[in-house]
Amino acid sequence: MASSGRRGDGDERAYATRLRTAHGALGMSAIVDALLAELDDQALDALAELLAPRLADRLAQRTAPAWLDAAGAAEYLAASRERIYDLVQLEKLRPERDGRRLLFRRDDLDAYLGSRSVNR
Repeated sequence: MASSGRRGDGDERAYATRLRTAHGALGMSAIVDALLAELDDQALDALAELLAPRLADRLAQRTAPAWLDAAGAAEYLAASRERIYDLVQLEKLRPERDGRRLLFRRDDLDAYLGSRSVNR
């Protein structure tokens, strides 16, 4: 019998178990499950290489803190801390305060960047 490039029966059961586990953990759709079952190893590896950077970015966004201090906000905006303080003084950014420490919501920093691209 010619090989289709798919996993053998023994491997297929283990693979199906891993898929079901991933399906529950990641909430993958039935369409994704069907696609994964049809791809041979080479195609699956190629797809994984394409998706890995995008999935890593999404995971990083989910695990990134929602609040940033002035140094974190400066790093996030690729600006100096002095620029962050200038933006606060100009009321372009409105941080929350924890004592003397300024805290910025990541969403507010994104909104600031978005408003700048609209005004150009």
